[in-house]
Amino acid sequence: MDSEQESKEYITPDIDKREHRRANLITQVRCDALQRQGLMVTRDISVGGMFVIEKNPFPADSVVTTMFRLEPTSDLLSCRGKVAYSIK
Repeated sequence: MDSEQESKEYITPDIDKREHRRANLITQVRCDALQRQGLMVTRDISVGGMFVIEKNPFPADSVVTTMFRLEPTSDLLSCRGKVAYSIK
């Protein structure tokens, strides 16, 4: 293997700078924040967070409590987190 080919194997793409690898997960998630509750849908999840699809998202820095299942028959998980990024 030449040095040019060897160096390309270890380059991390600039488009994904996340610390944790994400896994596709489409499931309902209940989110509570700012005296508002909503049933939303996830797109993906990782150790560091999840992407939630919502027409009226919570603003960045909102503290959110979420409840969801990784599989339909798995235990209900409850987590508390902060909205890092919000797209309207």
